[in-house]
Amino acid sequence: MTVVFRGRVQGVGFRYTVCVLAQPFPVTGIVRNEEDGSVYVEAEGVRKDLEEFLCAILHSRLARYILHHKAEMGNPRKGYRGFSVRR
Repeated sequence: MTVVFRGRVQGVGFRYTVCVLAQPFPVTGIVRNEEDGSVYVEAEGVRKDLEEFLCAILHSRLARYILHHKAEMGNPRKGYRGFSVRR
């Protein structure tokens, strides 16, 4: 799954919080800031777990910063270990 979050999503602890929110789910991936001010998430796992992870993000304290998000399901299969912040 890839997700692009737009709004006031940089400089508010967004990436760190996404990593914390990922912990209870059997998902792996990365989160990074983009030059255009958005935040990009790439996550791997079973579709149900990915959907629940996205729901957790959208219903967390981060929701107040998100104006728009676009999620797409796919098969990146990059073999991430854990969930981490990329720069």
